[in-house]
Amino acid sequence: MLANQRSTVLANHHMNLPPVIGITVCNKPYEALANAAAASFRKYTGAPALILTTDDPNSYDWKYALPEIAGGRVFCFFDSDTVLVRPMDLSPFRNINGIAAVKDASRFAIDSFCLPDALALDFPPEGYCNTGFFIANPRVPAVREAFDMARRLLGEYKAGVEGLPALKDLTEQSILNAAWHRAGVEMTYLDDSWNFWWHACHRGWMNWRSDIRVLHAAGEPLEKKAGLLERHRLVFEY
Repeated sequence: MLANQRSTVLANHHMNLPPVIGITVCNKPYEALANAAAASFRKYTGAPALILTTDDPNSYDWKYALPEIAGGRVFCFFDSDTVLVRPMDLSPFRNINGIAAVKDASRFAIDSFCLPDALALDFPPEGYCNTGFFIANPRVPAVREAFDMARRLLGEYKAGVEGLPALKDLTEQSILNAAWHRAGVEMTYLDDSWNFWWHACHRGWMNWRSDIRVLHAAGEPLEKKAGLLERHRLVFEY
């Protein structure tokens, strides 16, 4: 009887969850940032947010496991160095047929890794996205295929398989973008307000705007991220 009651409670809890859940990943140095990011996600979306912690310094590798972690639920991934600053309705994404993301502001810059990596991995630079914030539906077969493909490709790079093109990106981003393209994932491109990083503005890759939804401290040293996020949050928070 007790087991049946517990199952009923869990089933009801699952049914009452919002259509989209948030997920971020961090290692020890990023824990405080991840807690702040998750708190802002919960505040402005009303959705739950999971914080996955790992001792692995290459914690970004865990992005490849996100479909398994989310199960059959649409998820919104956000880097630990992001902060939401205004209310966001994620319900339109409940049945998204692929992935929604923001095109990387540096995708055509000659002094960024996006352009050479896109050419090396043979996919159009125009579709190169910043993976610091995206929404994905793991129920879509192409989405699962893409993340599995990315995991295999990363394994090949780590194993030193011969014949692979050299990459400039030191994280998971270029490989994940290539996998999205190769698996034929249907992409929805969000505007820059969904993943705004001022380092891109300083480099001339992105224009300033006043309707920012998500602040991202990409390109900044770890010791400066929290301070920069807080100062900009005070300016842009809705």
